[in-house]
Formats: sequence, structure tokens, C-alpha cells
Amino acid sequence: MYRTWISVITQKDFCYLFEYICAMENKELKLVCNAELDRKGIDSKVNEIDFQIAKIT
Repeated sequence: MYRTWISVITQKDFCYLFEYICAMENKELKLVCNAELDRKGIDSKVNEIDFQIAKIT
């Protein structure tokens, strides 16, 4: 259960940070994070680029 929650929190943290930085830089990039992408092993998608986010320990 711990690993699942850490994965979700890490993914959401990336999304919020990414959107914050884009807003600060006045960049309009399309960020998508959803269950369908997650089932494919993709944590998020920026425009046409797929990202898999890993926690560094």
C-alpha cells in the first residue's frame, strides 16, 4: 500500500510543480495525467512527450 501511495503522490507532485513553473514562465504546454495513461505505464504526457516519473531514494 505504501508503494502505491508514494507513486501517486510523486506523480501529482510533478504535475503541480510542472503547471506552476509553466505559469511562472508564461508557457502554455498541455499536461495530461489520467488513469488511461497510467495503465500504459505513462505517468504524464506533455504535448506529445510521455513521461514516467520515478522517485529517487
